[in-house]
Amino acid sequence: MSYKSIILTASGSVEDTKTAIVAARLAKRAGSQIRCIPVFPDLAADLVYYGVTLNRAVESAAVERVRASEQVTQERLETVVREAAQR
Repeated sequence: MSYKSIILTASGSVEDTKTAIVAARLAKRAGSQIRCIPVFPDLAADLVYYGVTLNRAVESAAVERVRASEQVTQERLETVVREAAQR
């Protein structure tokens, strides 16, 4: 059992596929595992976190938009990482 880990940050973009494949090859060579940290690039999250949305209804809508965007990104990331692992 190896205690080595490769940290992969990914946002669900096309470039993530190549990066994930390289990370998978390195992990296989080193006998280690990959930990993927998702990066959610939706700017609406900034509005929520910085408190720009003061109206409760607008805030709820922004939070839901961020959650929906993060879910789509998470699904893309899982697909990219699975494909890289299979290669």
